[in-house]
Amino acid sequence: MAFITPINSYTLIFTVLMLIQVFETVLITEFKVPEVVNHGSDVELLCKYDLQEDEVLYTIKWYKEETEFYRYEPREWRQVSYFKVPGINIDKERSNYTRIILLKVNNETSGNFVCEVSVDITFTTAMREQLMFIKSSSLGQLFHWPLLMVILTLINLIIQNCYQLTFN
Repeated sequence: MAFITPINSYTLIFTVLMLIQVFETVLITEFKVPEVVNHGSDVELLCKYDLQEDEVLYTIKWYKEETEFYRYEPREWRQVSYFKVPGINIDKERSNYTRIILLKVNNETSGNFVCEVSVDITFTTAMREQLMFIKSSSLGQLFHWPLLMVILTLINLIIQNCYQLTFN
């Protein structure tokens, strides 16, 4: 009867994780969503990616919370689609498939932003996410700002840990 020792099980897990990384067909190489932004300012969101040689981009999608607000599909007749989401106002002239410019952000803009990049045929997907908070200039809201930042940072850490446990 063969038993897996703790050392062997760790070796097995490490090997499986390494193989998963070898077979990744899409990788987000640069991702930028600022954590804190002043109310009324413009914001740049970045999502740059790298594909393996034989892969073809299928879509790039941006979400606020779970609601899609931007989609790029290079093989479609209408390559770019915009979806109405409260607090999201995209500068269509300065935005492209790796860079989104949000105009005059407000309190409704605060939330979790997700970039999702998918490849064709295998539909392998890479995702990154980040919470963004809109800092108001009113003194009443500034008083509670540090406490709100601590609470929302803790929530973000919990979400990221749950995400890592789910996919690792």
